[in-house]
Amino acid sequence: MEPDGSITVNECGLVDGKPVKLVSHPKFRIFLTIDPKHGEVSRAMRNRGLEIFMMHPNWFDETEVNDCDNSEINDVRKFLVLSGIPFNRLILAMSEAHMYAKNAGLRLGVRITLLELSRWTQLFQQLLMNGNQPGWSLQVSWEHTYLSSLGDAEGRDTIEQAKFSCLSDTEWYKSDMTLGHSLSLPGGWPSPHSVRNFVCYSREASIRENCVYLEFLASQYGAYKLDASQNITSTWDKHMTTRPSLLPKNIVHHLLFPNIPYQQKLAECDVTLINHMLSFAANWTLEQATENDFPLYVQWFNWCNNKLLPYCHFFETFLKILEEERDHPIWLCIFKCRKKIISHHKLDVHEPLIPLLSAKSVELAGLDGSLMKCKKLLDNALRCVPLLRLTYWHWIAEDDYANREVLQYSILPIITSLRGLESKVLRVIIESRKLMQTYSNLLQHHILFWKSFTSSHFEHLSVIWCWLKKEALKLQPRFPEAVSALLVSWCYLALTLNQLSLERVQS
Repeated sequence: MEPDGSITVNECGLVDGKPVKLVSHPKFRIFLTIDPKHGEVSRAMRNRGLEIFMMHPNWFDETEVNDCDNSEINDVRKFLVLSGIPFNRLILAMSEAHMYAKNAGLRLGVRITLLELSRWTQLFQQLLMNGNQPGWSLQVSWEHTYLSSLGDAEGRDTIEQAKFSCLSDTEWYKSDMTLGHSLSLPGGWPSPHSVRNFVCYSREASIRENCVYLEFLASQYGAYKLDASQNITSTWDKHMTTRPSLLPKNIVHHLLFPNIPYQQKLAECDVTLINHMLSFAANWTLEQATENDFPLYVQWFNWCNNKLLPYCHFFETFLKILEEERDHPIWLCIFKCRKKIISHHKLDVHEPLIPLLSAKSVELAGLDGSLMKCKKLLDNALRCVPLLRLTYWHWIAEDDYANREVLQYSILPIITSLRGLESKVLRVIIESRKLMQTYSNLLQHHILFWKSFTSSHFEHLSVIWCWLKKEALKLQPRFPEAVSALLVSWCYLALTLNQLSLERVQS
């Protein structure tokens, strides 16, 4: 027995060479410590206690360290965006400087957190609001904030090194994004939300936050269209009431510095890519909506549409699609099945619910036998919503096609028959997964057929028609009249194409 009352027991469970019996007692605890260099505790001793392994604080696997660093720097960038810092280059520079100071603090025994980053951004913004130069404000606020945390003696070299390597670029205010046409930036100008908004209007503020990126993309696209429409002076005179988020940077430059020419060239914009980005962002935004706040999302889309017209018609088209979707059997099935599940579990409809298009509503049904059919229909209906929306998008694209005369005398009959077949299938598509897969293939071939025609690749139409016919024949037992109309329309189109080819050969 030791002077402090503890008992030293060796690996074999002996005290002074005599075997002992270890008896647990609520007032006594035995702690066994080992050095791995001298072996391990025996199995018998392990069975009598709880084994605890103490890992060194900095002993991590290299991949885990990299994952931690990547996650942390992403958090820093998100913090800067939500703090109102615009421009991608500036966000990258400030995040790199903060991580540099954080790593230096670990070596000095100083913990650098997001508190320092918050103080830096606040001081930086305050200096800018007082009329100071951006570069000077950024470096002075950096030095004042982090030097007080790291200390003047140990941290001076770190501050100067980061200032030289991360914060000395004079072009960080230039936008290097594909869409850099207006002052509208996600989380930048204006600030997307505040704490007061979340406290007083929590639901509205959450909806606003979910729509920030979609509004940003649409504003950039509208600014690009406005920028490319006319010259600077006539555009500004004609659109005096244009909202600030839609103003192109060249018009702002003309207003602030009328005697200095605008040097930056108009960046190219891939309209097809931007439309895909807008569709993806809109679908994601709508997936966050519940039954209670769905009308608020529609109101927000209406507000964005009024703000961006006539330079961006995306919201106008999307609202038209939503209006048609809401009366479709697929959506009616979703509402009916969700209502049945909610009433079965006696949930409060006024409380925040699972998003309307979330698969968690299917999981909520569980394994209850009375809800199995409802669960299956709801699952299929949720899977069919993207197909329904893609169908409406493509139909609108066909309706907006400029050269209607060419459609009237060539491809219009087959397009009309395809739509008739698709509309009939969509009304019963939730009945089986096999029908969903067949329709998905049919729709993709329909889109490909349309693209080949509008791009004048007539030589591909015969091959694509073979794919279309293969999928359509699978639907013939269920929809014989619609499939027959489709086959007849192809015969008409084939005769037209043969006549055109003969005219080309003769000419």
